[in-house]
Amino acid sequence: MIGQVAGFEDIGAAFRVFDGPEWRIKHTTDHGRRADIVVTVVGLQCAAGHAELEIIIDCPDTPIITSAQARKLGMALIAAADAAEWFG
Repeated sequence: MIGQVAGFEDIGAAFRVFDGPEWRIKHTTDHGRRADIVVTVVGLQCAAGHAELEIIIDCPDTPIITSAQARKLGMALIAAADAAEWFG
C-alpha cells in the first residue's frame, strides 16, 4: 500500500509528516468482538530530506492471536521494517 506525505510545515524547523504503508491482520477470534491488528509505518521528513520513521503496532485489546495470525503479523512487521528502511 502506498503511503501519504503531508506538505512541509514551518514550526521551528521545516518538516512534513509521513504516513506510510499499512498492513491489517483480521482478528477473527471471538466472533468479531476484537479489533484488527494494524501495522503502520509513520514518521517525519525534514526539508533537507532526512526521514525519521517508526512502526506502529495497533491492537487495542489483549493480543491473543492464532498461529496463522501470528505468521501474518510477523510478515507484516518484516514488510514494515523493509519499508521504513527504504523510505528512510
